[in-house]
Amino acid sequence: MNVGPWSEAVLVRLPDTGFIESVATTRSAATLLSNRWPAVKGLAYTFAVQTCADVLIGQSPSYLARRAFVEAAKEIGIAVAY
Repeated sequence: MNVGPWSEAVLVRLPDTGFIESVATTRSAATLLSNRWPAVKGLAYTFAVQTCADVLIGQSPSYLARRAFVEAAKEIGIAVAY
């Protein structure tokens, strides 16, 4: 399974800084979800955290983490480009 870089980065604009950030790996997505995600956390967020963990231990392919990360961002209205 591919646990390396995603095929395409996801660009997000987090409300804490307003800057556009590029997320290109499952590890960077997991870090952002754990450390910098806004206080609002829904079902897509929980799924994204679990999916990232599964990818990092080799139980899921990385494209699933990317997809889950995008859905978590959309769930709370974070601007996303990919």
